[in-house]
Amino acid sequence: MFLAILRSARTGDIWSEITRRDCRIVWHKLIWFPLHVPKYAMVAWFAILNRFATKDRLRRMGTDMDSVCALCADADKSKNHIFFECAFSVRVWSVVLGLCGLDRSTLSWDQELDWAVSCLKDKCLTVKLLKLAWNAFIYCIWEECYMGLFGGSIRSQCDIFYSLKEIFGFILYGRKFDRTDPTNAKLCIEWDLLD
Repeated sequence: MFLAILRSARTGDIWSEITRRDCRIVWHKLIWFPLHVPKYAMVAWFAILNRFATKDRLRRMGTDMDSVCALCADADKSKNHIFFECAFSVRVWSVVLGLCGLDRSTLSWDQELDWAVSCLKDKCLTVKLLKLAWNAFIYCIWEECYMGLFGGSIRSQCDIFYSLKEIFGFILYGRKFDRTDPTNAKLCIEWDLLD
């Protein structure tokens, strides 16, 4: 019976039935944009959907483990803490914002996501770098947390900055953008983006 119904259905009809049209994902262009790095985008996507097995989630599932953050050894390890409340993460994100010419304090996870979705819409170099930085920052912090969780060594903040600069250099190498624009020229200097 089911197979008979399935054979008579069109793919488009099935797709229409299983997708919700009233649920608009406002953050997709923050994650999936022309210069995205797939592994960074996937990790950022998981973070936005709150799919990481953070210590607070694992404890709620009955796993016996401490609640100390691997990065700062301070507070409960939740998504909010890991990315924008942990002293280690806040310092990294503040420097990233500074390298992009922004001088503002770090906000909570939800506020940072809202800020990124509402402000990172242009196609200028600053926005491209900030989108890359958002995804790379989430990936790097996630990677450091799990290195610490499984007994690995955690990189220094300087090593993370160097890694980000190197990655951005690879991604943006040979890309065309106006280097005579003062803002772009400053960004190229700050991020070591050479021709």
